[in-house]
Amino acid sequence: MRVLLTTISEPSHLRTMVPLGWALLAAGHEIRVAVTPSLVSAVTTAGLPAVEVWVDSEIRKTFAGAAAQGDIENPLTDWTRPFADEQEWDELLLRYQVSTSTAFAGFNDGLVDGLVEFARGFRPDLVIWEPLTYAGPIAAAACGARQVRLSWMIDIYGAMREVFLELAAEEGEDEDPLADWMTDHLDRYGAEFDESLINGEFTIDMVPPSMQLTTGLDRVHMRAVPYQGAAVQPRWLDTPPGRPRVCITTGISWADALGMEPFDLPSALDALGELDIELVVAVPDSRVDSLTLPGNVVHAGYVPLQFLLPTCATVVHHSGYGTWANALMAGIPQHITTVVHADQSLRGDAVARAGSGIYLPSRDFTADRLTAEVGQLISDPGFRTAALAVAEEVRSMDPPARAVDILNERMGI
Repeated sequence: MRVLLTTISEPSHLRTMVPLGWALLAAGHEIRVAVTPSLVSAVTTAGLPAVEVWVDSEIRKTFAGAAAQGDIENPLTDWTRPFADEQEWDELLLRYQVSTSTAFAGFNDGLVDGLVEFARGFRPDLVIWEPLTYAGPIAAAACGARQVRLSWMIDIYGAMREVFLELAAEEGEDEDPLADWMTDHLDRYGAEFDESLINGEFTIDMVPPSMQLTTGLDRVHMRAVPYQGAAVQPRWLDTPPGRPRVCITTGISWADALGMEPFDLPSALDALGELDIELVVAVPDSRVDSLTLPGNVVHAGYVPLQFLLPTCATVVHHSGYGTWANALMAGIPQHITTVVHADQSLRGDAVARAGSGIYLPSRDFTADRLTAEVGQLISDPGFRTAALAVAEEVRSMDPPARAVDILNERMGI
């Protein structure tokens, strides 16, 4: 089987696709990973075959500009309440209009032509795309391939689409900004729009079922496999810490994309420096070079979280998917501080609901509250027990190799 994987110009999104790419190769399938120029080296570093199909998107500047102006929590782009009883048709239609014209089109318009051109030459049997890469199903339709969505998100877009279709039917409305935008592209290639192009023929879902939104979508659950790029285990992790180890990180991709920090890192470091812990600061050097660090701090810079987090009592972070998923697999409590943007706040809600962590919205953050809550996560064994239960759920999910078996079955191979 020939398989084409594709993603928008976001390194963290690419990393979620790599383990499935490995499994496809190991099963004997021929694959290509179609990406922007800036991601080619990341694909080849992972040992996967890359193809460059477009120019890099400038959409990050839009998000960074919005964050700088304090607009990142704009209600018009808030997808975090995908429930019919919490949406009004006019507001939901406006949300689709705004998000389609900015984010969805912004991420994908520059990708479509190059991806379709390559797909028509490569002739894949299957296109696998991540939740924001709508160019993927467009290319699949244009070349006659099957297509499947690979989702790392708490599925706000899938759930909200169901709400959109329900309310549109109730209101007797036929305006559909996302379908119209996709149709405009499909018409150029003699292909027709179908609703399955929006959420995939089915979804390979990497979120634990207990933390996923309930929808009517067809899902194949697949265990997330830690991958953050080239990784070397630091030897200092060989020695167990003499006191509780706490990791604090604000991520790389998230901060770069939004141009902001989710919380006041200097204040957080000063406050946590008062606790009897070993505080591992896993952020780039540039973000702490000008700071005077407390005596209990180990500045690790970039350190692969799959090595670090299993040695920690808890992790303080920004709700980036990579950190969140690694913490789930490690079975450690989480303290999440983030803005209401995409599914980040829902990941905080999910760990709080599971009893495996604490969610502190960015707007409510104070250093004193952070210190008290981190102390609570360390001292209360209930958080650890709940986190271990979530880790067991993650381990029970099928590995990527089994997901490939299911793909083979559904493709008739």
